[in-house]
Amino acid sequence: MKYIIDTYTLESLNSKYFISFKDFLNNIHKLEISKEVFDEYINFKKISKKISNEFDRHIEHLYLNENTLNHKVHYKEKTVEKNIIKNFENNKLYQAINLLPKNQKERIILYYFKNKSKKEIAKIDNCSIRAVQYSIDIGIKNLKKYIL
Repeated sequence: MKYIIDTYTLESLNSKYFISFKDFLNNIHKLEISKEVFDEYINFKKISKKISNEFDRHIEHLYLNENTLNHKVHYKEKTVEKNIIKNFENNKLYQAINLLPKNQKERIILYYFKNKSKKEIAKIDNCSIRAVQYSIDIGIKNLKKYIL
């Protein structure tokens, strides 16, 4: 069994226990140690890790306030699976948008992705706000058909 801990390597071979380390000249030294020392060092590292984890949890609680709790609730870390699903859904949406007629496609992109108002889109396309609204509505219906 071999444990690499910090700058030391602990290993047990045929009921013998060794500790290896490098000195400042980068020379490797290997010393035989007793089983008790070996076990005690492993236990020490486990206890040290436990204390460190408890400390980290206490520090985290120290900084909890209304803002951080609110942030944790509303902005949860995204898992790899959620990122993959989101990317897949986004690709599906972009493919569906590319299938739309030119007017619907441009107006949906301007309205939803470029955050333009219907009035601004109407000005750009030189048409009425109602025409913009109608083409966006029809575009959304078409997207639902393509995606679902």
